[in-house]
Amino acid sequence: MLLTTHTVLKWNAKSKEYYESKGYIFTKYKDPFLVKVEDLSFGCTKRVMVQCDYCEKVDYKIYSSHLKQNENKFVINKDCCIDCIPKKQKESNLIQFGVESTNKLPEVIEKKRISKTFSQEIISEEFKKRDLILIGEYQRCDVPVEFICPIHKNEKPQYITFNNLKLGYGCHYCTKERIANFSRHSQEFIENEFYKNGLTLLDTYINANTPMKCICNIHQDIIQTKTYSSIYSGNGCKICGRIKAAMSNIQRHTMCDAKIEFEKRNYKLIEEEYINMSTKMRYICNLHPEHIQNISLTNLIQGNGGCYYCGIVRLTGENSVGWKGGITALSNYLRQFLYKSSWYLDSIKHNNYKCVITGKIFEELHHIHNFSDILLVTLKELNLPINKNIGDYTEDNLKLIESKFLELHYVFGFGVCFTKKTHAKFHSIYGKYNNTLEQLNDFIKNYNLIEGEK
Repeated sequence: MLLTTHTVLKWNAKSKEYYESKGYIFTKYKDPFLVKVEDLSFGCTKRVMVQCDYCEKVDYKIYSSHLKQNENKFVINKDCCIDCIPKKQKESNLIQFGVESTNKLPEVIEKKRISKTFSQEIISEEFKKRDLILIGEYQRCDVPVEFICPIHKNEKPQYITFNNLKLGYGCHYCTKERIANFSRHSQEFIENEFYKNGLTLLDTYINANTPMKCICNIHQDIIQTKTYSSIYSGNGCKICGRIKAAMSNIQRHTMCDAKIEFEKRNYKLIEEEYINMSTKMRYICNLHPEHIQNISLTNLIQGNGGCYYCGIVRLTGENSVGWKGGITALSNYLRQFLYKSSWYLDSIKHNNYKCVITGKIFEELHHIHNFSDILLVTLKELNLPINKNIGDYTEDNLKLIESKFLELHYVFGFGVCFTKKTHAKFHSIYGKYNNTLEQLNDFIKNYNLIEGEK
């Protein structure tokens, strides 16, 4: 039985036309909006709350899966949890076939009997046709049996089902060799690759990781060894490489060049000596002269860093990607209101006052749907603007916001009890925006594994 009545979606190009046809007013892409469950599209992947019709357990399902499990083509249109799937299967089989299990049907019993009629001798002959030796005892066509490949007797024991043998499968090691031979490069191809890198190959090619003797077309008096893997990576003659490195040192940057690069970015270099491009040098940003910072010339030229304090300015306030028009003041006010509300008390009672993962007394309450998303939906439902200061709202508007905000919290469901540690761990993995029920279920399922990786 479907329990969810409303859910939150975000506007996107694929579903925009569909939901507009249902009477919803488009605002802008990625904006959250409240949707009735019956208006969701058939392929919607949003999770909804469903009660099992057998054990009455409440769980979450993808909406499209819920619809598919209740299509008219099925014998029984009931919702069931994972534990009750056998019960639904039995009920369906009784209605459709008159037995609880299809294994009890006469045709299925006969099919299994026939599959066991092959003798050990017949199966052994089938293995011999494929140059394999059967050493295990045959039970039935879908049970693996042990066999030996005469070419690879010293390898680990191999197993295969008779069904897979008939499909053409066989020795694992023979298959690997066939693939390797098929993809192996020719001697001519390898010689050409060495020639492109200024080398002449002297040995026969075996594989990509086997060293081979070669000579440089310039330094022919010295024999070197190279693998095809190193050639493929762009390596060539060692002596030529050293000469190129020496030439690059001649063309290295000077202290004057470094000062010019820093001045281009409104920085003042305070070092007296330039060493190389990888050595960090101290500098002062002209906008923040009270701080001495350091950076290498390489990172400066490539744009990998710069003034830390200028970066903070670029990422805060209205410049931040998370800027939502100055919603923080209202958000803080509503958080205080919510902690004293009936929804908060009902949520912690629903969780039995314990963390859902550790079983310890809870310390914090986690929103399955982001707090900020619910706040934005509240203001859109009431057609109220986002004001920077809480004092910009009238007392009547604040009461309307409180009432609607609390109502939507009940629509979206109870919060989840966490300890501070588990709550912080969740947001360190999944972030603090666009959190979903799928992330929560995944976190609860894999928490022990996550802690075990420390």
